[in-house]
Amino acid sequence: MTPRNRLLVPVVLLLLGAVLLWAASRTAWLEVVAFNDQSGEARRTLVGADWQPALVPIALGAVAAVAAVALVRGTGA
Repeated sequence: MTPRNRLLVPVVLLLLGAVLLWAASRTAWLEVVAFNDQSGEARRTLVGADWQPALVPIALGAVAAVAAVALVRGTGA
């Protein structure tokens, strides 16, 4: 396996993970139906970012890891 291929696999997996985490933060996870005698029925759809706020920062961390791999690649580390 060439050194380029050795770096390509983790970079692609990190980017794929970041995209999947971002997509999970935008999809609907839960629909809440609440009923109150005074205000009646209220419906709210909770997306992933509402339910688990850490999804987007973790995705950004994965993208930052890709940038770190790109920067460190040329140092011989």
